[in-house]
Amino acid sequence: MEDTWDVGHLCKILQKKKGERFLPGPTDETRLAFSFSIDSFNPYHMKEAKQTVSSTALWLILLNLPLHLRYRPENMFLAGIIPGPRKPSLSDINHSIRLLVDVLLEFFDPGVWYSRTARHMHGCRVRAILVSVVSDMPAARQAGGFASPTATFFCTRCNLKIQDIENIEKCDWPGRDVGQHVRVARKWRDAQTSEEQENLFKNHGIRWSPLLDLPYWDPILFTAIEPMHVFDAGLFQTHLRQVWGIDPTASSGDGMTSQPAKAIARPSAAELEKWYDVIRTARSPRDLQEQLNGRGCARDTLWHICKDQDLRRAGNKSQLATTIVEWVSHFMRPRI
Repeated sequence: MEDTWDVGHLCKILQKKKGERFLPGPTDETRLAFSFSIDSFNPYHMKEAKQTVSSTALWLILLNLPLHLRYRPENMFLAGIIPGPRKPSLSDINHSIRLLVDVLLEFFDPGVWYSRTARHMHGCRVRAILVSVVSDMPAARQAGGFASPTATFFCTRCNLKIQDIENIEKCDWPGRDVGQHVRVARKWRDAQTSEEQENLFKNHGIRWSPLLDLPYWDPILFTAIEPMHVFDAGLFQTHLRQVWGIDPTASSGDGMTSQPAKAIARPSAAELEKWYDVIRTARSPRDLQEQLNGRGCARDTLWHICKDQDLRRAGNKSQLATTIVEWVSHFMRPRI
């Protein structure tokens, strides 16, 4: 596949009232398909004297155009700018997306009549749909109502948990269901308190997005996997060489465990024993989590405890601490 049109989902979108396919549409109408992009930028370039300033822009890209014309600046539609000086947090982006969705709903049904176009001298009706969200991972998840890439439910296509991120057996990945996604998102939207919303988000990793008001929009199919940073920024190469150890200078392994880019120095025996004592005497999982996440405990210490116990060792300090807490809860101390 070389283009969005090769996927086939666009041609399967139906007009619910008539039961007909939206694309290509009748000859007396113009049918358009757009992708959506959102990203933040520094309006002062690098001249803000160490002050962090971010504005957020929303773009629409007309997919009907051929690839060599599609992403030219003059052919992209700047739908709006959120001035900042900070990025909109979490669901705050919904207020801006809502304005765009209201227009798109009209363009989908009944459409907008133009009195004259280049191909229709006596006017024609124009209908439009919004399909894929093409942004970096944080922005795409924020726009679509998904949790962040480091949350428990980190993937937009499946319900694999972050603790099992090393599982590369695709047949074991539990798929997401769009109906369930919409039901949970509506519960989040209709929750009476912020605490209820937080509990729903913690348990499901889903919040409401105005894009779900578009009757054809599928949050799972239309949240594109973002390849730009993987290939152009070299992250794919880094992951292969440093995490998986696929490198001519690295000693070969079986690929079953993550290999650090550099050897992690082992703490002293006294330091390790100190934290093993903390683990053995913890009163509750929450208490243990707080102690392991504290400033006094180094990530290297947690990493070697996980290595000694043959536990998962990928992730940041908080994730390592969670791995140890789960190990303690299930195998060492039933009362915890």
